[in-house]
Amino acid sequence: MSAQLKLENVGGFKGIRSFEFGRGVVNEVEAPNAMGKTTLTRGLAGVLSMPITHDETINEARNQGLLRESLKNIYAKDARVRLQYNGQVEEWIMRSDGSISKIPSHGDERFIWAGMLTQETRSIRQLVEGNPDFSWVPRRLSYADRYATCKEVVNTRLSEMESTATAILRRQEGLTEENKKLQERKNEKIKLEKSRDEFAKQLDEKKRQHIERMKDLDRQLDSKSQKLIEYQAGIEKSKKEIKHFKARLESNVKNMLEIEQQIQEIDLEKIRKEVVQNVSQIDKEIAKLRLQMGVLNGKRTTFSDAKNILVQRGEREGICPVCEISTITVNFLEEKVSELELEIKKIEKNILALSSERTRWLQKEATERQRIDKYNNIKLNLTNERRDLTSKQSREERTLKGLEQTLEGLKRNQITLTEERTRLERETEDWEKESHEALKKIEMELGRTNKAIAEEMRKIQGDSFWEEEDGTRTSLMSAQERRKKYKSRLIEIREYFDQRQHEHEVQAIATFNNNVKKVMTELGFTEFDQIALDKDDKQLKVFRPGFVRQPLESLSTSEKYSIAVVLQITLKKTYLPDIPFFIVDEVVVNYDNERKERILDYLSQMAKEENLYVIVTKLAEKVGGEIQVKRR
Repeated sequence: MSAQLKLENVGGFKGIRSFEFGRGVVNEVEAPNAMGKTTLTRGLAGVLSMPITHDETINEARNQGLLRESLKNIYAKDARVRLQYNGQVEEWIMRSDGSISKIPSHGDERFIWAGMLTQETRSIRQLVEGNPDFSWVPRRLSYADRYATCKEVVNTRLSEMESTATAILRRQEGLTEENKKLQERKNEKIKLEKSRDEFAKQLDEKKRQHIERMKDLDRQLDSKSQKLIEYQAGIEKSKKEIKHFKARLESNVKNMLEIEQQIQEIDLEKIRKEVVQNVSQIDKEIAKLRLQMGVLNGKRTTFSDAKNILVQRGEREGICPVCEISTITVNFLEEKVSELELEIKKIEKNILALSSERTRWLQKEATERQRIDKYNNIKLNLTNERRDLTSKQSREERTLKGLEQTLEGLKRNQITLTEERTRLERETEDWEKESHEALKKIEMELGRTNKAIAEEMRKIQGDSFWEEEDGTRTSLMSAQERRKKYKSRLIEIREYFDQRQHEHEVQAIATFNNNVKKVMTELGFTEFDQIALDKDDKQLKVFRPGFVRQPLESLSTSEKYSIAVVLQITLKKTYLPDIPFFIVDEVVVNYDNERKERILDYLSQMAKEENLYVIVTKLAEKVGGEIQVKRR
């Protein structure tokens, strides 16, 4: 069964080029230099390795020229690679910006590492450079790095546990300090209550003495002539009325001056100018904010559309549908949309505030006119009030004069008693005021202390429990104990993943080394006793006959290429048996004619036994001509 490869606008190919490869044989792709052999192999490798998700594999694909814009013909919009084999069709489309718009569904990204034997292959590059670090073999090809990913998750959770445990410990320490403060508050409350009770007792005793003194004084006054009392009451009443009228007249004059001052301070013309100026400025600011809001709305729509496109594709992360260059995530777009919506709401709030301010300015002039009318009405009322008060004061002064003349004699006789009573009343007033103020201060301080005690108790109550991730509340001690057990379990899980990763890598390396030995035997490579990966440091080590260690950098070029052939065939057999394609650049095996034929014969035998499509690119001897595919 043959495989059909169709390349459209790929590399130097303009338009569609079709190629057919036989299965179970070596397909020799022959053409002069710069006629598209590399384009063909890169296009085929791309469609067989997609989708590529791991960062390390993405970088390797770039190094091999599989994810570059140059893979697309410069005169075309899109590059398409279509491969049909084994009853299935795979298609790969690259856009003008280098992004991939259609990805094959049955590819294997390990084809980048194990499906090709070319100058750009990772193993050849490292051998040429003398770099023995082949840790990527068990890590990427056997998927041992998946255990490392699991360990990262466990380590992240461990870090979270440590942070939470520290927070719980700090809260426990804080509770001790809070309980100490609570006890101090309670002691303070006891002292205040004792002070209040003692003061109240003293107050009651002094009040009792005051009442007795007042009763005695009242009895002395009652023994005097009832008539004296009546006249004295009339005099006091008249004096109070006069005093009342004077106070009201003074207040009237003061109010009149204040009203006139208020009227003078109102400058309607100035207010009118301020209104015009401020309304104009507010209109400009509102227009500016609406322009900003329009720009932000446009950005929000752009990010929201980009998010919807990714969601419709079923992708949480992908190429940006707007710029079609950078890689973005749905979370990133949702965060950007939320940020823009917050900014828009902020601007809308500012516009509403400015509109309210504009209305206030427009109403200011009318308000000031109403104020002037109100003040004029008050002036008229004050004038009438002053006339009435003056009349009443004069009448009351005449009444007082008559009473004083009649009662002058009685007043002299009772003046001593009256002065004593007045002194007693004033003293009592001052004492009661001071007592009530002192008691009020104690009660206020006691209230603050009770409030502080309640607050401390609420805080202690809340801090005594820890809210778990599932919403349940447990004691701090239980929460701490739970995290100790959880931490112990996480450490066990991490150690388990360490062990599994180590066992996986050791087994993968052992399988790889056995297959290397088998391929060396099958190819008849006898110049080395052993080529193997060290299970401990993942270094590629080469031993000459007698098991003499040979550093990679000291190998000849032909030896490096020989080892690369063995390694790459082994990688294909070990890790990529389900992809029936193997790509070889004849330059890699062209360093020795005798060995070249042996390798090509081996590839033919491998293609036949494993039913593979083996593609070998060759440089045509004649200049000019198109690419030809021949079966060896």
